[in-house]
Amino acid sequence: MYDNYLSDASLSSESDSDDEDEPDIYDERDQEYWNIEAFLEEYGPPPGIAYVTKLGVVALYGCATDPVRKDIASVVPLQHVNTWESYWSCTAAAPTTKRAFSHDEWDNMGRWAMQLCECCMEHLTMIQIRSCMIRLLSYGRFIRPPAGRAVLPRTLRRR
Repeated sequence: MYDNYLSDASLSSESDSDDEDEPDIYDERDQEYWNIEAFLEEYGPPPGIAYVTKLGVVALYGCATDPVRKDIASVVPLQHVNTWESYWSCTAAAPTTKRAFSHDEWDNMGRWAMQLCECCMEHLTMIQIRSCMIRLLSYGRFIRPPAGRAVLPRTLRRR
């Protein structure tokens, strides 16, 4: 009556092709996000950019991987731009009247930005590290936004 009945136990598992590997449900970007999270837990940012701890992992990923940005003057005031340029050209910084980042501070920020970039990319260039630094600095409030047009409240306007 049950002569033709075959159970799974009767099948042999001699071939490895029966055991298919499950597809990996996480992609490379997920791993890079986890790398950034682990990096943030282990290494805090230097004091000059301490505010980046409030940024999300996706924003930090963008700082590291977005297209190259070179407009340092649009994110920090002139005294910072001067020390930035002297730092990258390896010359002595001109004395400034206002507080500006020192070469050591730029170096600490650059080292931290490099480690952040290493969470997402294998082969780094100095241009990518500079771009990451500019993007990180763009989240700070170093430059006041341009003044808009002043408008009187409606109750004070002439008709």
